[in-house]
Formats: sequence, C-alpha cells, structure tokens
Amino acid sequence: MIAASYYAKGIVNAVCQDSYALEVIEKGKTEGALLLVCDGIGGLQEGEYASRFVTDYMKAWFYERVAGCIKSRIAKAKTKRLIRPCVRALYECHVTLTQHGLHNNIKLGTTMTLVLVIKRRFFLFHVGDSRAYIVGKKGRCITKDDIYKHNVLSKCIGSFPWRGVCIEKGKLKKGQGILVCSDGIYKAFLEEELLAVFDTAKPFTERKLRKRLDRLAWEARQRGSIDDQTAVVVYLERKRNGSNNIQG
Repeated sequence: MIAASYYAKGIVNAVCQDSYALEVIEKGKTEGALLLVCDGIGGLQEGEYASRFVTDYMKAWFYERVAGCIKSRIAKAKTKRLIRPCVRALYECHVTLTQHGLHNNIKLGTTMTLVLVIKRRFFLFHVGDSRAYIVGKKGRCITKDDIYKHNVLSKCIGSFPWRGVCIEKGKLKKGQGILVCSDGIYKAFLEEELLAVFDTAKPFTERKLRKRLDRLAWEARQRGSIDDQTAVVVYLERKRNGSNNIQG
C-alpha cells in the first residue's frame, strides 16, 4: 500500500476542528490500513475536542483489535467479526462525548468516516457529511451525506440521540484506492472533477499522491473554500517492502 494525507486549518475557525488518522501496517504478506476523518461540528462547542477524541479512540482500537488479525491465513475469517466491535467502539465514543457534554453543560459532536482496508477488502463506517471515495479505475463516492434540508446534519457522534452508523463493505480492484476527506475539500468540486485527479494509468508513488492532495486543497481554496481541509488516501496498485506506519 502507498498512502498520503493533507491537513490544514481553514480561515473561519480559530482552531482546526478536523482530525484524522492514517495508519498502515504490514504482517507477512498481508497489509492493512485505517483511514479516518472527523469534522467537529462548528455550530456547537468544542468541535475540535470531539473530533480529536474519536480519532484517538479509534486509532487505539485499530491497533488493539485489528492489527492482531492482519495475517494472511486468518485475515478473511477474522475481519468478518470486526464490524460489530467497530460499531460498539464508535458507540462508546458517542456515550463518552455525551457524558462530557452533560458534565460541562454543553453540546458537542463530530462527523466520522472510517475505512478499514485489509488486503483488498474494505469496511466503511460513516456518520455525517465527510465522504469516502473509491479512486482510480471506475471511481465513485461510497458514502451518503447524513443531512436534512438546508445542510443540517441528521447524524453525528456526540451530544445527540444515537442514530446508528452506515456500514458498507466491498473489495478494491487492481488500480483502485480509497480517499476519505472533509467537506472543506469535496464541496469545491463536482464528483467527476475530484475523481479525475486520481484517474491515471500511471502507477502512484507516495510523493505523487501527496501532490494530488495538495492540488485538490489548493484548487478548493481558489474556488472559495474557507473550511478546514483534511484528506487521507490509500492506494493499492504498488506494494511496499517492510512495514510502514503513518500517523496523523
């Protein structure tokens, strides 16, 4: 796997309310990755705390629960049993943030888009309006925004009733990857414009992936994006030797 990330504060908030994790591990012939983007709800208090808490909690969960089953002979069987534990961990995040809000007499929350990639299989867990895309050959968006009319969120993790998590799973083909990004990136583009940035027959390197993310963020700002900008991408076309750990 090759991977890259982009993270920058927008010009609206005093602090960046986005948070992300990009973790890539390798055991034997099997590779795995965690891609996670959280966007704290700006209309509430402590959005940066909510997004960072969920990111740190799920990153620790990934190493405790997922990393141990990244082995070629048992990965397929064990990954089937990761869905419920992941949802349970996200619910625990929700409960903790709710209790924090009650204790401090505030409301807080965050969007959350998390993708586990094990070999070529992926497992998506989604709440809110950050997005995940399959990029490369036959790219497409694989999340649906949880919003009411007038761009009001209908789901989040935090001081609101628990409304569950959207779950999707699938398998990546050769020449495909996964991109997860916040609205400070994707709202500046039509879907086909965003996907075209990664649609190339030439193999990617980490340097090229970083340049593509830089290009997206720069173009989004030129088009008037003022929100925080976060994007993480994992691409499967070229394998790496040895282990890699990229932390956000």
